[in-house]
Amino acid sequence: MSNNRSDHVLVVHPDGNFERCELAGNVLAVMQGLVGGYVERVKLNPNDILLVNDEGAVNGMPRNELAEQVATLLMAKNKDDSMPLFQTTHSVILFGPVVFASQEGDRISGVMHTTKTLVELFSMNRTNEKVGDGYPNG
Repeated sequence: MSNNRSDHVLVVHPDGNFERCELAGNVLAVMQGLVGGYVERVKLNPNDILLVNDEGAVNGMPRNELAEQVATLLMAKNKDDSMPLFQTTHSVILFGPVVFASQEGDRISGVMHTTKTLVELFSMNRTNEKVGDGYPNG
């Protein structure tokens, strides 16, 4: 496994909470359990993928705004894992729990460290905005 990858995937929930999940056993069954149904893989860039519930929107799962923010930025990430200096014009709408991971060939592997850092940063920003720590109120 590359030094830029961890040994776990990162699950981001619609309420903004996130957790690590080890890659062990029947990975497909684990991923289906994490997203609450059939899994759809979305390739964000050469290194990062996310896994979502294939019918999340149809089944009325809540939007996952934290995962949307991270995924939108990751779609513009460069092959060498560096972040671009511009904002991407692409965006995604995601529903339900979202699993961030990477893929090596046909195998799902651990989340990239930059992805984990982005989730943590966006999560802190969302928390700060909710408690009113001096950010403008729009």
